[in-house]
Amino acid sequence: MPPLYPGGVSQAELEARLRQIRNEIRQLAAEAGSQSAQTLITTYIARAVTTLNYSDLSNVPTSFNPSAHAATHAAAGTDPLAPADIGAYTTAQVDALLAALANARLGYVGMPTASQLDWLLVARDLTIPAADPGVAFARTNPADGDWIATVQLNGASQGTLTISTAGLASWAVGADIVLAAGDRLELVAPATPDSVAADIQVAFKVVP
Repeated sequence: MPPLYPGGVSQAELEARLRQIRNEIRQLAAEAGSQSAQTLITTYIARAVTTLNYSDLSNVPTSFNPSAHAATHAAAGTDPLAPADIGAYTTAQVDALLAALANARLGYVGMPTASQLDWLLVARDLTIPAADPGVAFARTNPADGDWIATVQLNGASQGTLTISTAGLASWAVGADIVLAAGDRLELVAPATPDSVAADIQVAFKVVP
């Protein structure tokens, strides 16, 4: 059987050495001529034996797998986690998001007229991220150059949506568009209509 401890020492040998050391410590303490000497001895020993490096240990597992404890994080557990603790949406946020995704669409049937306005009334607090505001599609692509519409919040410009003659959509929105219940999200067509661009649909990507 291989040694259990560093230096080729078995458990029985280690226990025997520890008993010998203990007896020697007791004898030394008993022979000390003063209480201060005994205190010095015991203090030194305490410091020495408590200095143990992790590398001095043997047979240490490379990993320590935790015991199953998922139930403790459930709603009725001893250590429940809230949706925000793991980056999840609450039920109310999911409901709001689903409703917004179903309704956050603007656009034009047929050819939009000069500065034609389409808008929707926001029912919940939501945000349209500037980095990825949404998607857009034109059934008939513009022919006179880029088709550029303005995105507005309560009549104030928030940025633009561009659809190229190849049908590629791009956005220029400087900051997240923060919507509160009762706000108006608006899409304003170009002041000069394109000669053929038609049936344009815009879907905004909203988050709670």
